[in-house]
Amino acid sequence: VPQGQSEDADPRIVEYFETYGFYILYDFREADMFWNNTSWGGGVAMRQGNPAYANAMLDLIEDAFFNYWPERYMKYLPMKVLLCSQLDDMNTCRPTGGEQYTSYTRINLWEGFDNIALNGCSAEIDTMTLYSKGRFQAETNAYMLRLLLESGEISVPQEFIDADALGYAYQGFWQNSQTDSMFSAGYLNNQTLTTDVQTSAENDFRYYLDLAAMPLEILEGEPAVFNYDDLYLRTEPPLWGCMNSARDPWGRIRAKYNAMIDYLREQGFPVDVWQSSE
Repeated sequence: VPQGQSEDADPRIVEYFETYGFYILYDFREADMFWNNTSWGGGVAMRQGNPAYANAMLDLIEDAFFNYWPERYMKYLPMKVLLCSQLDDMNTCRPTGGEQYTSYTRINLWEGFDNIALNGCSAEIDTMTLYSKGRFQAETNAYMLRLLLESGEISVPQEFIDADALGYAYQGFWQNSQTDSMFSAGYLNNQTLTTDVQTSAENDFRYYLDLAAMPLEILEGEPAVFNYDDLYLRTEPPLWGCMNSARDPWGRIRAKYNAMIDYLREQGFPVDVWQSSE
């Protein structure tokens, strides 16, 4: 487990392995990230973490992610946590009337077969803004909440289902695109709705978990500007500002968000801390 390139980080990495059984790696091969035992995955551009920043990266992960979770939940993390200095989502785009190109979008987290990759193990960690840290916190803790949903530790509360203003009726007018009408209808992803109400509600709750650990300052701030060409093949639109009145004019997102937060608070999760920007 000691990787020999960070005298400060290596002992901490060993302690995590001995306590929880997963590896934290800043020195790893492409196969550690992309091989799934039968074939190669991909879709992201990555570089290994810079060992000089591994200790600072562990500080960030602990403060924004690990410290919120008791040992009984840490067991759900995958076998490997990979620290990256670059992690970009790659998407093939074809603008109307233009040539096809590949776009690169910085991401904080990528899920592999037996691993998660986390971005930030580089000089950029020294200049992270409160906003950047808030998004890292939101994405990593949402990942853990999804693991708990998949394991049955949490479930979709009835109050959340009842809060859907449209009763999960199929909305074909935005179903295949990311548009403001999708948000104003109260949905966060164009893959939410199916012909089955229960499945739609489960999809919806899973996407709403992405908001659970996002500071309110980000959720209620200036909405993200969509580049529709870059979203050509994307299924996950940027969510910051999704509870701003410009994007949620009838409060439909806020209603379901509140139902989710109330449920998670009742389950003992630190949602009030996550909502704070401090």
